[in-house]
Formats: sequence, structure tokens, C-alpha cells
Amino acid sequence: MTNENLYTNYLNNIQKLNAKNILFNNIDELNQFIHQNYQSYQNLEKNSNEQYGITRNSVSYHSKRDPERESSRQIEEAIKKDSKHVIFCGAGLGYLLPAALNHNTILSVLLIEPDPEIFFYLISLINEDSLFFKSDKKIYLYCCIKPNDDLETILPYFQSKVFSEITIFNHRPSFQAYPERYTSLKNTINKLMEKRAVNQATIIKFQDIWNKNIILNSFAIFQGRTLNDFIQKFHGQYQNIIIAGAGPSLHKSFNDLRLYRNQFLLIAADTAYIPLVKNKIIPDLVLASDPQFINGYYVHTPVVNQSIWILDPVVCYLIPHFLQKNKATMYWWNNPFYYDKILQKYSGDRGNIAHGGSVSTNAFDLAAQLNPEKIILVGQDLSFPDNTAHTKGAALEEKIFFKYTRFYSASYHNHKQMTALEPVKYPSIQNENNFVKTNAKLKIFIEWFEHRSLILQEKQNLNIINASVSGVKLKHFKHIQLKQIFSNSENRKSHNIEVSTPAINSNLNNFIDELKTINNDIKKLNQIYQNSYITSQNLKKNLNSASAQNLILQLDKNDKMIGQYYTGNHIISIEAQSIILNINEAKSDLLNNQTYFYKSMYLAATKINYLISKIIKSPLYNS
Repeated sequence: MTNENLYTNYLNNIQKLNAKNILFNNIDELNQFIHQNYQSYQNLEKNSNEQYGITRNSVSYHSKRDPERESSRQIEEAIKKDSKHVIFCGAGLGYLLPAALNHNTILSVLLIEPDPEIFFYLISLINEDSLFFKSDKKIYLYCCIKPNDDLETILPYFQSKVFSEITIFNHRPSFQAYPERYTSLKNTINKLMEKRAVNQATIIKFQDIWNKNIILNSFAIFQGRTLNDFIQKFHGQYQNIIIAGAGPSLHKSFNDLRLYRNQFLLIAADTAYIPLVKNKIIPDLVLASDPQFINGYYVHTPVVNQSIWILDPVVCYLIPHFLQKNKATMYWWNNPFYYDKILQKYSGDRGNIAHGGSVSTNAFDLAAQLNPEKIILVGQDLSFPDNTAHTKGAALEEKIFFKYTRFYSASYHNHKQMTALEPVKYPSIQNENNFVKTNAKLKIFIEWFEHRSLILQEKQNLNIINASVSGVKLKHFKHIQLKQIFSNSENRKSHNIEVSTPAINSNLNNFIDELKTINNDIKKLNQIYQNSYITSQNLKKNLNSASAQNLILQLDKNDKMIGQYYTGNHIISIEAQSIILNINEAKSDLLNNQTYFYKSMYLAATKINYLISKIIKSPLYNS
């Protein structure tokens, strides 16, 4: 078969597959890449028995006698007893995929292929009778057309899946032909699964305050400006941007920060703000995104209005309250929660900041969007030098003393921080032959910084430096101290950032009207979920009685009614994410899960109804 015929088949098949929503790729981007390269592909082989094979780097990807039988045997050997899902790190020309789909226990397969030529052949050779088109099981495909792909696009695949029920299948010939490429893919998948586990823990920890904060911050968002405004006004105006995190070594950078203060824009994480201010270093910008109550202490200084604050809508509501009271300027970025989609209808698109898991990663992305010549990190230890978790004077450290006892000391707090997750070691910034202690959570941030910096250097040709005094040596960063960077530089003063406070958005009344409608819907959902909770309890007690069928019909009727309140249901479901997560990943009794779910949604609706009512009745909205 000629490459032209293969390409025609590829285009036909890829459109059909895309229509079935099984592709994680951007199809236009993928098709453009294939179009530019398909004529150079020349490794497809046709066997005597009318089956296809391929050899790369002298490695044959499939049996030349019977690849289908070989694939079935490999799948039987590889799939664990409890497996329901398979992730393929390469699958050659795809004989393994039907074998997995035919397996009794498998519900879904995901193929991730880092070799676009192999992916091109696989799609081109699909025929109309293929299980790709006919199977009732879930099939997903992703082609890594970019080097250093972080695979964030495939995260939705992991939703509602138990890790113990996922088998990762490493296609051995692919690994033999291109060990570096496929080993990198395997490592990236493992990192993604680790990240997803941390994300789940975050959901369970923060779900209550996320919803509470974003609702209570509504008025401050309307009063503030947008991140888009800020980027548009100050893009390209700064030669040097320093990002200050609250790592243990930050205090060792104070002298140099003061000495060269006129030569850079200073962005601080909110955790670093008070230590900086106490040492007479006023940041130009401060970022805050953490929803926890303790973060409200990070702004309590009389000079808070001398910095500009850039905020996530789910930030602790005490922060914007204090900032408003002290007439500080606030900018806001977008949030993916459904409630914020409603806010954006009236406050406008505010712009986006990448989330790497910490406010310092938010600050790093903001700095990149401002397009300076240099981005410089300080206080980004990403580890625990001297067995401490934060810099001296950080609000988080000071709060320890409120509960200090002989059973709970500062050293015990630091020990908990360091041992909460699996320990990891990285080369030291001071001496790469030595290692510093960190953990699995900070490892996620380390890898985010390293991956992001590589992309930025390729795209924007940025000079990215880690000037932290101690901590982890980051890949793709230069490691230079502040004195070396600025001692011979021109003493050029940074532009002052002066922004007037905007008038309240004229769409506020329209927003309040919609909020009232949504709140009425949530009241109705509250009643429906309460009824379903009581009905499901009765069903458990009367499962074998004559009334069971009527109870089931009542639940079905309620579920249809719930579907009528799409927006309200989306908002309250955030409040119950950990419950939904536990139900999806549990192996417990269906009826117990059903009762548990209805009760949780009823309680969530009660709480959200209270919060929105509080906002609607606020004198701020009625002044």
C-alpha cells in the first residue's frame, strides 16, 4: 500500500475516531504534523499472510507468523486479576488493542504512542470491522507529537478509576527500538499518576473551603481588575523579575534583595510576604491562591496597599476582605469551577495562570507572561535544609507557637512536614555531589519547574535562574547568586506600578438576579435530594417487599428532576467531590453508596444555599 493510500485511510479513520470522542489530541494540530511528515515514513512491511509488520532499528515489533495470536498471549500474561483498564506505552501497529478489548475484565484501553510514524500506520490500517468502531468498551488514543510532553491532556482518563485496577502495558519491542523515548513516556505516566493521587488528596482536603471562598469573594472580584488588564499594560516592561518563595533559605537573600532592589520587579508568594516586609523589602506584586484559613494571616501588615495583589477566586476570603479594607489594588484570574463560569459571564474573562500546585508556580507562570529577559527564583528550596519547612518569620511558622506544647514543638512540626509523604533526594544547589531531603509532594513542584522552564526557553528564549541560597539543583536552570547577577548590571530603576481602583462592574445587578435564580434552583435540589435520601433508606429496609418497585420509581423520578437544574447541581457537586470520589472508587455495596450520595448532596445543597443567600443579602450588594 502506498503512502498516499495510507494517508487517505488515515484522514478518513482519524475523522471517524474523533467523532467518537476517543482522541485526546487536538486533531488539527495532529493532522498538520502528520501531513508534514507522512511522505518520509517508509518502515511498513506486508507479510505473506496479508498481515502487516514493522521493523525499527533492527527490532521487529510483531511476530511475522501470527501477530494476533502473539498479542492475545501477551495480554493474557500481562493483565492482572483485578484489572479493568489498560494503558499502553506503545502498542506497535495495534494488534494488542483488540486483544485487550476482547479480554473479559477489561472495560477501557488507552494507547499513548510517542512515535508519530507508528501512530500513522496504526490509524491508517484500521478497517470498518475493527473493534475501534464496533466495541462497546471505551477506547482512547493519544499521540505524543511534542518532545517532553507532560501528558496533562490525558488526565480526564483517570477520572473515577481505581489505580489498583489499571494495568500499564509496556510494549517491549518499542522499548528495545527506542529505549530513551519509551522509558521517558513510562516515567511521565508514573509522574502523572502520582500527581493525580496528590490532586485527589487536595480535593478531599479543600472541597469545603473552595466553594465557600469563591462565593464569599464574589463582590471583591467585581470590584477588582483582571489579570488580562495587568498583562496587557505591563507586558515586556521588565528586564528582570524575581520570584520570592518562603523556603527556609529566603532570609539569606534579604541583604542582596535590599541592595539591588531598584533593578528588578519583585513578585512574592503570599507565604513570603510578611518576612519580606518585616525586613523592609516591599514586593511589587503578591500572589495568593491557597484557600486555607491560615492564609488570612499572610496579609496583616500596615503597608499591604503598597503592593498589588493578584488572586485566585478560591483564595481565603479573609485576604480580599482585609485588602478591601486597606484599599489595596486587586487583580483576579479565572478559576475552572462552575460558579466562576457564572461570574465570568458578568465580570468578563480575567485570564489564566498555570497551576503547578503551589503559589510559587503561579508566580512563575505570571512572570513568563510578562516576558522579561530574566526570571530569577529566590527562597525556592523545594526541600528541607536545616530540617525546616519555611523561612524565619513566615506566618505559618509563627502559628506553630499558638499550639506549642512539650508534645508539639517546632521541631516536631518540621518532622511532620518532612515525613508526611514518601522521602525523596535530589542533588544540592550548593554541591551537586551532595543530596538534599525533600518529599513526593515537593517532587511534583520540582518536576513542574523543570519541565516548564525547558518549554519557556524553547519558546521565549528566556534566561531562567535559580538564585536560592540552598535547596534543590533544578534542571534547565542556571544557578547563580543575586550578587553575581546584579553587581555589574546597570542600576536601572523598575517601572512603578500605579493602578487606580476601578468602578464596580455595571453587570453586578444582572449577576445578582442570576444568583437568585440559581439559589432558588438549589433550594429545590435540596428538597429533591432530601426526598431521595429518605426514599433510598426506605428501599434498603424494604428491598424484598412489594413497595420496593414504587420506591425505585420514585428515585428515578427524582433523578430526572435533578437533571433539570444543571447549573445548581454543578455548583453543589463541588461541595461533595470527595464523597463522589470515594463512591466512584469504592467497592462497597451499591445501595449504601446510593444513600450516602443522596445524603451528601442534600447537605451540600443546604450549605451552598446558605452561602449564596448570605451574599445576596449582603449590604455590599445592596448599597
